Amino acid sequence: MFSSVFRFSSRKATRQQCIRDCVDSFNARNFDAAKACLTEDVKVCDANLREIRGRDNFLQFEAEISRRFPDRKLVVDEMHNHRGSVLVRGHFESRFEEVAGQALWQVEFDGNRISRVDVTRDQQRLTLPQFAVTAAA
Repeated sequence: MFSSVFRFSSRKATRQQCIRDCVDSFNARNFDAAKACLTEDVKVCDANLREIRGRDNFLQFEAEISRRFPDRKLVVDEMHNHRGSVLVRGHFESRFEEVAGQALWQVEFDGNRISRVDVTRDQQRLTLPQFAVTAAA
């Protein structure tokens, strides 16, 4: 019985560490390192049904937004495991008002890699899918 509890706890800790590793990679602008955290078909969605599909697209837009807002830093404030997903509360630090501020993410996994991220932010704040739509126009 205890072995199944420890395995479950270990999976939760591994998934939270995957999120921390991904965030650290983004903040260091080391997008190649972030590849290890993501499935090839990862989806990033916001509340307005905008979506980025695929690891390469996701990382491309993450690199572009980092160039446009060079002081943008993601900070994880807390994480909670919930029904196989990890709920993340955090914020972006930046001198740019449209970037700075709170965000919530629901992160889903395939094994121990991130397969989907649903981001929720105040309507006045920029999401990565929103940036992708603007950058592609």
